[in-house]
Amino acid sequence: MFSPCTNYKLKFLSPLEKKSHSDAEFAEVVRQNIATALKVEATDYTSNDVVEWEKQKLVEEQRRSETRNRVRSLLDDVTRNVDNTITDILEGRVHFIPDQTTSSTSTNKPTTSAGSASSISRASDSSSNYLFNTAASTFAKCASEEVNRFKRGKNNSSLMQEGVTLKNITLTYQYS
Repeated sequence: MFSPCTNYKLKFLSPLEKKSHSDAEFAEVVRQNIATALKVEATDYTSNDVVEWEKQKLVEEQRRSETRNRVRSLLDDVTRNVDNTITDILEGRVHFIPDQTTSSTSTNKPTTSAGSASSISRASDSSSNYLFNTAASTFAKCASEEVNRFKRGKNNSSLMQEGVTLKNITLTYQYS
């Protein structure tokens, strides 16, 4: 039978006397009694531990957010689908333009994707001296040959990886 109410079962513990215990010691005795009655293991976490854990989670989320912003500044024109993006890069529909570093215009402010010198441009955009064509000139007949070619470094992705690494280093120092 279904009942739309909640039933609670209350269990009262035997009363405790504080005796000569300090507040912290008495709280520990009460905590142990409650854990024993509930048949669970008492943890050694304190409220300070919880506060520290929350701070760590906040720092981790900030790091993730910074990483997302870095990736967006490097690949601001690409789709949200990783498979489509990789296909576009390999087929040459997207070209990588590495960062043009100029020491006279550098500031301590983080760059936004709109003001970033590093961008991904579509093949229809005009090319510049810094444009690397990442399209393969030929594709292997089977996937294993393509993987072997990639492992041997016979592709243009190393140029793109170099540029992304340099951009990442630049962003790391800007955010530090």
